[in-house]
Amino acid sequence: MVFLNWLLNISFLVVIFITKKVFSGQTSTYKFLKQALFVSILGVSMNSCSLLKIETAQEPLSRQELNIRLLTQSLVQEATNRVEFAADSIILTTTSTDLQKHAFRWKIETLNTIKTKSNFLKYDT
Repeated sequence: MVFLNWLLNISFLVVIFITKKVFSGQTSTYKFLKQALFVSILGVSMNSCSLLKIETAQEPLSRQELNIRLLTQSLVQEATNRVEFAADSIILTTTSTDLQKHAFRWKIETLNTIKTKSNFLKYDT
């Protein structure tokens, strides 16, 4: 982190130096823009390297916990597919608008509940 801050400070000094040269007429505007762009890209890319470091306090899952999680996710996927299919079948086969509304409501509320609970299960260890 200290190195990145040092590098950013150096890049800003370089930009200031190049700016002084341009305004004093020692170099062209195109060359200035090219150098400034290079320094900016270098500074941003070096600063963004710190974003790649991911630290987590969680311990890796055991094989059994991982299998349980995968089975739960497949069960959730199967349940959502069946609810969608059943609700769509009811909606398409009936002419009653009240029944269609209830089927839509059932589909939306059930899928939202399943999604909420499955997200909770994904991260709860």
